Amino acid sequence: MRIFAIVYVVIALVASVVAVFAQIFPATIVIEFITNSDGEFYIALAAAIVWLVLIIPLFLVLVLYTLIAGLKQRNENLKYDQSGIILRRDKSIYSALFPIEIVVDGKRMGSVIIGRTQQILLPNGEYNIKIKAVGKSCETVLLLAENKSPVYEIGFRKGGVMYLDNTEI
Repeated sequence: MRIFAIVYVVIALVASVVAVFAQIFPATIVIEFITNSDGEFYIALAAAIVWLVLIIPLFLVLVLYTLIAGLKQRNENLKYDQSGIILRRDKSIYSALFPIEIVVDGKRMGSVIIGRTQQILLPNGEYNIKIKAVGKSCETVLLLAENKSPVYEIGFRKGGVMYLDNTEI
C-alpha cells in the first residue's frame, strides 16, 4: 500500500503539471480563478492547487482500505494462558492509515491496525520482536515463559517515535 501511495502522489504531481502547461479545461478554470487583474499568475500556485485536487482520491482509497482491513482484523478471544505475545495498538492519529507490521526473529508474523489487538502464539524461548511502519521501527528481546502471553502496547509517541511497552507490572 505504501508503494501505491508514493506512485499515486508522483502521478498526481505529473498530471497537475501537464494540466497547467497543456491548458486543458480543469487547469484553465484554476488559472482563471487565480489570475490577478493584470492577467498574471504564478504557475507554481496553479500546479499546487491542481495537484491537491488530484490527491484527494488517494486519501479516499487509503481510508477505504483501512476500513476494509479493520473488518478483516477483529479482536477474537485472546488466549492469555498460552505461550505467545499480545500486541495492542493505540488509537493515535499518527500513521493511522497504515498497519504496524510485526516481525519475530526476522519473519513477518502479521500486522495490527489502529485500535486493534493481535496475538501471536509462540513456543517458550527468547525472541527478537520488531514492529515497523512508515519507515520507523522499534524492537525488543522477549523471553516467553510457559503458558503466559505478555501484553504490549504499541504505537507512536509525539514526534512519530514508535514504542513497544509492556503493560504488565
